[in-house]
Amino acid sequence: LSSVYARFVGDAPSQTDVTQAYVDFYDGHPFVEVVGTPPGMHAVQRNNFAQVCPVVDQASGRLAAFGVIDNLMKGAASQAVQNLNLMDGRPEGEGLN
Repeated sequence: LSSVYARFVGDAPSQTDVTQAYVDFYDGHPFVEVVGTPPGMHAVQRNNFAQVCPVVDQASGRLAAFGVIDNLMKGAASQAVQNLNLMDGRPEGEGLN
C-alpha cells in the first residue's frame, strides 16, 4: 500500500480532471484499475491487479495518490510472466488470469 503526496503548481485541477488523466494514462493496461476511493488490500488479494486512486485536496492544493497491490501475486514472478508475454507478442494476461 503506497500513499504519495504532491503539490500542484498554481491552482489545483478538479477531481474529475485528475481522475480522467489517470484513466487515460492507464488505458490499455489491463491489470490497473483506477478507483474512486482509496483502495484497501482486500480488493487486490490473490490477484494480479493494482488499484490506484487520485484524490485532489483543493484547500491545500495537493494531490494524494494511493496505490495497492498484492505483492505475492503482483510481485516479481507475475511481473516477469506479464513482461515475457509482452516481449513475445502474447496477450499480456496469458497465464495470469
